[in-house]
Amino acid sequence: MSKLSYKWAALKGRSWRVPGFSRTGWILTGIGALLITIVTVNAVSPKTPDVQESTLPTVSTLSVADYRSDTGLVEASAEVRSESEVTLVSEVGVPVQAVYVTIGQTVVAGQPIVEFVHADVDAQLAQANASVAQAQAALDVQLAGARDQDLTRAELAVAQAEQALYQAIAGRDQTRVANEAAYTDLSESIQNTYATTLRSVATNYTTAVDGLLVVADYQQDYFNCSSQTVCNQIESAKHRAMRALFDVNDGGKWNAQTILQTDSGLLPRIEALQSAAVIDTVELHAVLDQVQAGLDATRDALMLTREGLNTPAASGSTATDVTVVEAERATVDAAITALLSQEQALDAIEGEGLVGGEARALYEERVRAEAAMRAANANVETAELNVASAEASLSILVEGPRDVDLASLYAGLQAAEAARAQIASQYRRYVVTAPISGVVAQLPARIGQPVGAGQTVASIVNPDALELVAYVSADDRALIETGAVVDVDNGLSGVVTYAAPSIDRATGKVELRISVLDNTNRLIVGEYVSVSIGTTPLATTDTTFLIPLPAIRLSSTGAYVLMVNEEQVIEQRAVETGEVFGERVEVTSGLGVNDRILSNVRGLRAGDEVDVQ
Repeated sequence: MSKLSYKWAALKGRSWRVPGFSRTGWILTGIGALLITIVTVNAVSPKTPDVQESTLPTVSTLSVADYRSDTGLVEASAEVRSESEVTLVSEVGVPVQAVYVTIGQTVVAGQPIVEFVHADVDAQLAQANASVAQAQAALDVQLAGARDQDLTRAELAVAQAEQALYQAIAGRDQTRVANEAAYTDLSESIQNTYATTLRSVATNYTTAVDGLLVVADYQQDYFNCSSQTVCNQIESAKHRAMRALFDVNDGGKWNAQTILQTDSGLLPRIEALQSAAVIDTVELHAVLDQVQAGLDATRDALMLTREGLNTPAASGSTATDVTVVEAERATVDAAITALLSQEQALDAIEGEGLVGGEARALYEERVRAEAAMRAANANVETAELNVASAEASLSILVEGPRDVDLASLYAGLQAAEAARAQIASQYRRYVVTAPISGVVAQLPARIGQPVGAGQTVASIVNPDALELVAYVSADDRALIETGAVVDVDNGLSGVVTYAAPSIDRATGKVELRISVLDNTNRLIVGEYVSVSIGTTPLATTDTTFLIPLPAIRLSSTGAYVLMVNEEQVIEQRAVETGEVFGERVEVTSGLGVNDRILSNVRGLRAGDEVDVQ
């Protein structure tokens, strides 16, 4: 039983009756008749007609022919994809050395696509080859037996290996001494710069305080007020300077005596730095910044004081007062310049800042020295191994071959060959080859361009094995079966190979995959084409339609559609229905291809007059 059958069964259980007329009903009927008479009389009376807007409901109709179920086709747009498509990524993080193909070029499986710089692997392989040759030579010597010239060469090899070891040890010692000297010299230079900077900080701190004392004196004489603008400006600038130098928040009106008696702020910190055995670099930078801020604010206060001497508030000032303020401002300007120059010198010697509280230049020098020592130690270790190998070879020649010695030589040769094979296998990572035959679709790799591990360098598609991906509605999906024939808009054909079992949340539709059967390079991967998908007919008659559910009315007596006649009046027609497919219902009889019906029957009845859109 279909969904509609269940709805009809529910409706059949209802009873219908027309209520009888009561006395009140007869009275209302009489009143209604009287009103009709009045309206009729008014209608026949000659008068100017009023223009009134239509109050008829507006409806829309649909053509039944558009909903035939036996058209046999579902139209859709499909994206062209390759069934065989691979993306090639880099396994190393080095620049590209060569690109052997171009976009659109046909390649075969195993063909080189991109090659990366592999100088390091080349060097390692050369060293591995040398190790194999050396192991083979040692084995060959033992198998051939000792000769005088072999003994001579072996003894010479021992002597050369020992000489190389002495040189490596001497080089390591020289590296250590050079590293220590370089670090000591740089550290002393930095410490001297710290000491110079600290002296400059202390001196310029005093200059800033002296400038504040001058401002405080004239502020007390002329500008100790609250109503004039210049007074407020001087007080604000002085407040900033006092906050920077003495760490106080209410110093804008302090007099010179109060300032001189203040022992908070930067002075104790400067004295602590001066008395410390080792200067705290972080604290030195912090104090330097504070002194600079204090000097800047003091300079602003002096300039405002100089300007204020020309205002009525300082009518009693003299030329000497102006000279004093100007001289003090010049001193502060010189201090600002000197401190800035010292800060630049400090940044230069430190290497532009600190790393973990240490000058960056010292940190970088220590890193360089450690790297140099690691290299020197590696040279010594290699030289020691060479000495041991040369001595072992000489010993074997002198004592003659033994089974255990031969076994060891064979094992050494095998180990060297295994190491070489392992290094040689690394080349696979530096030469990217095509895993399939096809056409190069993407080629972002460029010669000389650094490429990170995992970054795409090329992609290859097989143009002879294309598929189309289309999305159709759930209603249309009910009409499509796997194996359905598909016509592509450029004259190609295909077949439905897959239909998703659920609706895609992103599109709200069902995904279909279509294999292209006769592609002749007319499709391009990534393009969109129109497809016509063959459907499974729901009935053999050509009068079967799939009508939207809102266009069907259910009642206790059956199913109906509504139509509009030439007088714009709704008429009702009975129809027979079949299965329900999503939001549509199969209508098996009662409609013709030339009929138009209301698209929504809600709130409408047969006999209603309407306006059709």
